[in-house]
Amino acid sequence: MQKHVIETVLFKLKDGISTEAFLEAAKPSTTYVEGCKGFVARRLSGGAAGQWVETIEWESLEDAQAASAGLPQAEGIGAFLAAVDETSLAMHHTEVQISLR
Repeated sequence: MQKHVIETVLFKLKDGISTEAFLEAAKPSTTYVEGCKGFVARRLSGGAAGQWVETIEWESLEDAQAASAGLPQAEGIGAFLAAVDETSLAMHHTEVQISLR
């Protein structure tokens, strides 16, 4: 049995982007990932120090990679991508070893 994959993205917002504006800009990204093959779950969290963490669970690494490749062309995604400080961006994929709900 193939293990699910967790995509973890760490980032900060560009200067001047409020949490409220970012969350509004994130709405099209939610629509996009929910429609992608292999999507299981997504969480987007941010802290007072400005660090954001996005975790998306996918059925496979291939599904995660395909979704990432298609993201820049997704409808309405521009403001979401423009809000992220690309110099702070770090993404990695890991296999789920234990999952509790």
